[in-house]
Order: sequence, then structure tokens, then C-alpha cells
Amino acid sequence: MLKDIGPQEWFYKELSQIMNLDYQFYERPDSRHWAVGSSINLLNKAMLPEHVLSYGETVDSTANTKDVSDFLEHLNPSNYRLFVGSQKHKSVELDKQTPFYNVSYHVEQLDPLLTTEQAVFGNEMFLFPKPNVFIPENLQMSDTSSIDTDSDSSNKHPELLRLSDKLELWFKQDTQFHTPHGAVYITIEPKHLPSTPLESVLGSIYSMCMDSVLTKELYGVETGGMKYFAWASESSLDIGVGGFKEKMPLLLDMIMHRITNFELKREDYEMYRLKLEKSFSQYQYSDARRNAMMWHSLVTNSPAYHYKEREHALLNSVTFEKTQEYIAGLLNHTFVKMLVSGQFTETEALEISDNVVNTIGSAHLEKEQMHNVYTVDISPGSYMYSFVMSDEGAENGGVASIVYCGEGGDLNDTIALMVIDSMLNNLFFEGVRTKEQLGYAVSATLKESSDGYSSVQFLLQGEHNPMYAKLRIDNFIRGFRGKLEEMSDDSIQEKIGALSKSLLEKHKSIGEEALSDWDVIEGGWYNFDSNHKLVKKLRLVTKEDILGAWDRSINPTTAAENYTRIDYYAWPQKMWSPQSEDLVKYPETIIALYGCLKYDGIASGELADVAEAVALIQAGIELPESDTDSLASRLHQLYNDSNSTLNSKTALEMAIEHIENDKRQTDTTTRYESQNDYHEIGMRKTPEGTWMISDIDTFKAANGLHPLPEPIEELVPKYSGV
Repeated sequence: MLKDIGPQEWFYKELSQIMNLDYQFYERPDSRHWAVGSSINLLNKAMLPEHVLSYGETVDSTANTKDVSDFLEHLNPSNYRLFVGSQKHKSVELDKQTPFYNVSYHVEQLDPLLTTEQAVFGNEMFLFPKPNVFIPENLQMSDTSSIDTDSDSSNKHPELLRLSDKLELWFKQDTQFHTPHGAVYITIEPKHLPSTPLESVLGSIYSMCMDSVLTKELYGVETGGMKYFAWASESSLDIGVGGFKEKMPLLLDMIMHRITNFELKREDYEMYRLKLEKSFSQYQYSDARRNAMMWHSLVTNSPAYHYKEREHALLNSVTFEKTQEYIAGLLNHTFVKMLVSGQFTETEALEISDNVVNTIGSAHLEKEQMHNVYTVDISPGSYMYSFVMSDEGAENGGVASIVYCGEGGDLNDTIALMVIDSMLNNLFFEGVRTKEQLGYAVSATLKESSDGYSSVQFLLQGEHNPMYAKLRIDNFIRGFRGKLEEMSDDSIQEKIGALSKSLLEKHKSIGEEALSDWDVIEGGWYNFDSNHKLVKKLRLVTKEDILGAWDRSINPTTAAENYTRIDYYAWPQKMWSPQSEDLVKYPETIIALYGCLKYDGIASGELADVAEAVALIQAGIELPESDTDSLASRLHQLYNDSNSTLNSKTALEMAIEHIENDKRQTDTTTRYESQNDYHEIGMRKTPEGTWMISDIDTFKAANGLHPLPEPIEELVPKYSGV
């Protein structure tokens, strides 16, 4: 095919444009990229040090057709090498070896018959690419001379141009990077995506089919220095385009027309339906951490569907016709939220939004018709959800302990928790993973949900039973305050300085800046200047502020009525796991000890036997000298063995300490008491006062939903109308 077509001047010119654009508008990566890339170049390539950091290639725009023709002459059936690699070669003697690695191989001439057949092989299935319509020709910049870039308020953040029952349009013109780039982000909120497991599955099939079609039609986007995404999320259709400004309206127009005029092909439907079915079957092999966080999402988000619910809907309700019907009605009622950023003018931004709204051509969407993902407004207290994983081959269990820190409205606590987060994970890893050798997957991080709720998430996965792992998390939390108290003022200021630098780090490109602005818009608070406000407060943080934030939310002994926590226990099938009755009857320490004793091969009796033996040891009751085989005797020996490093020894000490604490203070459950009484919905308490979540939907209904974020100030658009 290449020889028949011959040299193409337009193709050479296109290649030249692409490479010169890459070189001219190369976006500088971070320092880590340079460090890694430079070391690899010096190690693997014969390069002089002064050339290591050079980047880019350019091509003369003048096509050299003679050189191309000469090269094509070498493309013939008798002028190539065929490499065949296999673990076994029948009827072939490997009579040679490579140096150093001693790989055996054999070389022989190709059969002339093979080359003859190759020469007459038809090329009708090979197609030469068409000219790339996404390569920019006009790199002219917008005129920004009238914008006061020195002003504290002008053009620092996106401006709301329009706000109606159909559209929310934000715009920011670039005055910093001065490159011919732009970015557009769009969220289309349809009427029914998704309010049931069935609609969730239909949305997934639609999203995968749409992605396949766009990939085929827009294959030249990346080559032309552009990028895009288009997918269906839990509550919206999300679209983003970025790259050279000139071709962005064209790219966006092609995406919007494809989305609004989508025709589902049966072969695509069948292929992606099968792919989705296979993905559901793989969920059961998720590890303990992923299982625990999946259940956390199901417990705390609404709507949220278990993969089994979605799989049931796929296998029993989804048809080609139903998927067609779903797609046809998807965009009948919509609300569009947009950000246009970069080297666009205000007029161009308005034109882009008009084109998007007109292309969709739908009726507006009422607020009550929007299917947002809400967070469950959980009453303060302690909760747990225990489950056995589906994977029969899983050997490791895990626990996810989520401790809520309240809403982000208290700026002082938010800042103090950020300082805590900067040291939390390293200390947790050092204490639990390095010193205790407990779990191979360990993390502790501060997370903030879209509605402003923050929480500290402790994740621990390993071969030890989840209840024991949870108690070691408790032990870390109790001891962490001491770590905070030991911090010097210099250490605190060092962490504050690093956080301040991170928060005020400048964006490296228009695309990076636009994504940051879009995250703020999507969050619903519209607090574009939050980082600067945080830094101003951050510089005033003291050790007392940090200790106060820890005590008010995360420290269970001081948080009292505000303490809110959920523990998720993921038990593998190969490991003993407690039944609901066990969790209600026996303390956590006894259940954890029993699991450790079984793991260490010390006990094989019942939970009641372990509880009785621990009580005897704590009470100091002397055992007969002849009694050496009873469980109590073995545990007594373990308790007095100062050289033991078994987790059973630690678990036994915790169980005895628990009994002693109960005797010193009869009411130890005050910090766990919830404001709600869940007995009416069938929930039960553990001896520690923790509510066991049995039916997730009923639990969510009993707590209600947290309202969506409200803007920090009234949104006033620059223009009225659509």
C-alpha cells in the first residue's frame, strides 16, 4: 500500500507541524520527572551530560520525496527478517547462543514460496489515513491588554456569565500562560441517571458504547495536540476537551453531535454487555481493602448499588430494546454546567455554551428531578459492619476504620487536621507495619467528601484477623496524642511551611488551572480562594490548635458526644469469623484473641472457653500444678512469657486490660452512645455499645441524607438568559 501510494507531501507537512508544535509548546513536567528521566538517560544512553536535559525534535517543513521513495524501495518481500519466539520449537535445532544471556537460537533463509505469497497479497484491507482535521493552523493569541492583571479581584478566578434553569456558565480568560490553549468542562445532568440498579447498568453500557464510537471517530485528536473525555458518571454525563484553542470548538461540536444523535449498534451492545458481565464476575476477587471501602460507599452514599444488584439487573432486565429506549430518553430534560477557560474571549465562551445547549435541545430539568449522590447524615456514635468476602481463595482479611471529623465549616479545625494528616500516614505505617509487622497494606489519610464532610480513614489488610487489626488501630489512636505533644515548635513550623508551599503552588498549564477551577465549581461551594485563606490561617496554627482538633473529633476518650465512627470488617472464608450472636455477646478483645489463638495454633475450643480462661487469669486464680493442658493454663503460660512475640500475647494482654478497665469504671460506653435508638429497626449493640448495621437501606433511611453544599455567597451572573 505504501509503495502504491508513494510519498505524500501533505503527510510530511502534517508530521512537521505536529513535531514542531510539540517542541514549541512543550509543557514542563515536575522535578521528579526530570530526575527519573535524566538518570535513565545517563544509564541507558550514550549521552553527554550537557545534552541530558534537552528535549524535542523538529522536522523541516520541506518534503524530501526522493529520500522517501528510496526508502520505500527497501520495503519488499525479500528484504525483511522474521523473528519467531516460543518456549518450544518442533523440528528446529537451536545451534547458536547469544552472549551474556545464553539464549539459544537458529537462523535460516525464508522459503521463497513465503515471499512470493506475501508479494501478491492484496492490500485492500489497509487504508491510508486521511488528513488530520485537528492540527491547528492559527496560533494567534486573544487580546488581553484591557484586563487589569495586577488587580486583586480581576480575572483571578472564573466569572459566572450565565445562570438559568438550563445553564450555568463559568468563564476565565488566560492572562498568565500566554499559549494558544484552552479547556472546556461540561456536566450534563439528565433526568434519570441513575435512580435504580437497572438504570445504572444501562448507563454503563451506554457509556462504554459511546466511548468506543468516539475513539474510532476521533483517533486524530491526540496527534493534533488535543485530548478529551466523555463518560456517564453516577449522576451526570461528563465531558472535557483540552488542547489548542483553534480546534476545540470543532472537537466539542463533534462530541456533542455524536452524543445527541447516538445510534446503538447491536454488535456493540452485545460486546459491552458481555464485558460488563465479566467485570461483575471479577468483583468477587477484590481484596479486603477494596471490599471494605465498597461497603463504606454503600453505607454512606445514596444512591449506591452493590455489584450483585447491578449484576442481577443486567442478567434479568437488560435488553437491546430497553437500552435503546433508555438512550432515546436520556437527554429529554437536562441541566448543563460549564467552564470555558484559556485563550478564549468572552464572546467565544458564550458562543460555545449556546452551541452546546442548542445541540442538546432539551427541556430544562427541575431541581427535584436531579438525581444527585447524597451522603448519609449519620448520627454521632459508633457503628460496625462485618461481612465475609465472596472470594473462596482469599487468605487475607482487613479492616477499614472511618472516624468522622465533622463538616469543613470550621476553618481552624480543617487547618489543624491538615497538619495532622501530613504526619499521620508515616507514623501509622511505622507503628503498625514496621514495628508490629501487622498487615502488608497499611494507610491512614484525611479524606474530604464532596459535601464538605471530612474523615480520617485507617486501612489495614493482612493475614491477621480484622478484629485484632481494629484494636491495634485503636491502640495507635490512643498513643498518637503523645506523638503530637512531643512535636517541637520547629517541627510544626516545618510542616506548616511545606503545606503552605503545596497549597500555593502555581499551576503549570492552562489545563491544570482549569481542572482545579472545575473541581471547585463541581464541589458546589464556589470557594475559589480557599487555598489562600487556608494559608493565612495555617501560619497562625499552634500545637494547642492541633491537639484541640484531634481531641474534638478523633480521640474517642475526649470527643464524647461528637465521636462518630464506622468500622468495616472483611473476613476471608479461610479464616474463622464471628457470627452476629458472637459480636453481641462477647467483647471485641475476646473475639480478637480467639482469632489470634486459632491462627497461632494455641486454641481450638469455643469463644466461651477463651472468655472463661481470660477471666481466671485476670482474677489471679491459682491453677493446679497438674493442670498443664487446659486452655487457661496455656494462656497463663503465654501471659507470663516475656519473650513471646506472638500476636496472641498482645491480644491476651488487651483482653485482660479490658476486664480491669470495666472493674475500675463500670460505664465505659458513653463515648459510643448514639443520639438515635436503632433497636426499632432491628439493630443490636455490642458490649462496647457499638451498633451493628444489619440492613443498610433501613439504616440509611433512619438517618436521612446530608444536604448538598450551598454556595458561600449568592451566585449573580453577568448576563441574563439561557
